[in-house]
Amino acid sequence: MLTTKLQSLWLLRQVIQGEGHSYELQGGKFILRLANIFLQGSYKGLLVQVEYNSSGSEDTSGQIQKINEFLAQYGLKFVGNKLAKDEIGTAWQYVDALSR
Repeated sequence: MLTTKLQSLWLLRQVIQGEGHSYELQGGKFILRLANIFLQGSYKGLLVQVEYNSSGSEDTSGQIQKINEFLAQYGLKFVGNKLAKDEIGTAWQYVDALSR
């Protein structure tokens, strides 16, 4: 009976863990982060994050073009439609990618 009454207050907590490495490429122009993602101990996939350190004068489409050129060298393609400008934006992209 107590369990039934407390059930609406109980939240299932899921733990997502990433284990990986970060690499600076092309003289620090690009930072590539790779991580194996685990949910509750089960493998869920590989997360790839590319960070481009621009000169500051490029617009978003120019940055996406540079990232696509970089990824094309490794047979990959940028599939997102927006760039994260801060850590909160990056976190929301992770949530979006992991909820698919």
